Amino acid sequence: MAYGDGRILEEEEVRQLNGVRWFPKPDTMREDGLLRVPKGGSMTDLQSAHQSAVNRIEHGKPLRIVEKPNVFDRIFYASPTFASLSE
Repeated sequence: MAYGDGRILEEEEVRQLNGVRWFPKPDTMREDGLLRVPKGGSMTDLQSAHQSAVNRIEHGKPLRIVEKPNVFDRIFYASPTFASLSE
């Protein structure tokens, strides 16, 4: 299960945040360390995958296969703090 709560921050609020900031690096040519990011149709695909999980079990019938999400892009994220990881 996952939960998210977000809002758009003003630049001053961003500067006050603790931690390391990571930025998408779309032109990075590597296969490892890529993270899934949404694209057009991702929400519908996620809802379909969720519904297949909800409907997996039906009394007296064999288990159904659960669909996995497959509508997404993949992108590498890097941080100036960890610059050597992005090279």
